[in-house]
Amino acid sequence: MKDILGWESEKLFESFQSEETSSIRLHPNKEFSPDFTSTDITWESKGRYLQERPIFALDPAWHAGAYYVQESSSMLVTQALEKINLSTPIRVLDLCAAPGGKSTHLLSLISEDSLLISNEIIPKRNQILVENLEKWGSNNIIITKAETYQFGNLESFFDIILVDAPCSGEGLFRKDKKAIDEWKEDNVQMCTDRQEDILRNIAPALKKEGYLIYSTCTYEVKENEEQIQKLIDTGEFELIPLDSTELPGVEDGKIKGTLRCWTHQVKGSGFFIALLKKVKEHTSGEALVKERHWNWQVIKKTEKIINEFANFDEKNILFQSGEFIRLFPKNYQFDLNLIGKRIPVTHFGINIGQLKKNILIPAQGLVHSKFLHNDIQKYEIRDREMALDYLRRKDIPTVNYLSNGWAVAQYKNLHLGWIKKNSQRINNYYPISWMLKL
Repeated sequence: MKDILGWESEKLFESFQSEETSSIRLHPNKEFSPDFTSTDITWESKGRYLQERPIFALDPAWHAGAYYVQESSSMLVTQALEKINLSTPIRVLDLCAAPGGKSTHLLSLISEDSLLISNEIIPKRNQILVENLEKWGSNNIIITKAETYQFGNLESFFDIILVDAPCSGEGLFRKDKKAIDEWKEDNVQMCTDRQEDILRNIAPALKKEGYLIYSTCTYEVKENEEQIQKLIDTGEFELIPLDSTELPGVEDGKIKGTLRCWTHQVKGSGFFIALLKKVKEHTSGEALVKERHWNWQVIKKTEKIINEFANFDEKNILFQSGEFIRLFPKNYQFDLNLIGKRIPVTHFGINIGQLKKNILIPAQGLVHSKFLHNDIQKYEIRDREMALDYLRRKDIPTVNYLSNGWAVAQYKNLHLGWIKKNSQRINNYYPISWMLKL
């Protein structure tokens, strides 16, 4: 750091001991006004700095997907996407997606006619990714659990690939003091080698004229600018410069047109980002084309009971496997089949529910989406503690204005989850795996 920053490195080291500013990014389609004091983030219109960090798990709006807790520096992805035409349908891959910050960000910026594939290989992190994307409520998604080399099965498939690469994590020193103790010089080289493998594996999956967004949360030149230079030197990629002029606390990297965030300059974590365009076609010749078993089938005849819960048009199609029903964009039916046969898929579209003996048990994912039928009954929770009790799967009081049957529990017009009323009580159907334990 002294080699890079000189005398200014002391300010960087001091910043590791200071408190980091918390930030969130608002859902673009959910009506929500934060109770906490906030100020705008310059480079992301939906980003907000928070004056104080609340306990997010005790905010029902967070559980409802009204906002995502994300480092302000990471929101610089917006600056890269502003250089790309997002108005037409495109295929986007978020390669190292968990816990879902950049995937939810991408879904907020690309058109609804586009497709996002979010990938996470670690099973527990993949489950967290599924939960966060379900709360975001978009159906133009496929979540996969693949090694990077497996995307060689999809040559020239993607218009944009975002690689938020595993790194040595120096940019997190202020946020996570343990990161300082765990840092090792050998880890830098290990991360560098791993990043090279990832970029080599993923390059064939990007179309010619497609875009690669590369980011890390480290300051290491080896893991940042040197990786970018290697890609440029192959002749396959050219740098698309990003401008730091009007971005407070952000500056050019060692390669002009890449961006760096230093924790002594920016209200956020350390971050590096670069945008490249693929200018030369390349195929690896090593793609594994053996197809997997893929058993999701299109429902030929829409069940009446499904229409009572979900509101959708001819742009979307219903899939069924066993008892599970999902809603997915019709235009990407071929893509879904192709990906499902070649890469492990853990989730796609909106989970409508389970169909048992022609009775639908509605799923949590439907609650958070725009496809929830307008005529579904609503149980309005006005008390914050009662909303938290609902999220803890506790009993909530019955009310006379609800008819027997399914209804959505909501707080400040934000949907939390399902309940079912009978003549005696209200049953809480919030997912056990999402249950609040505080």
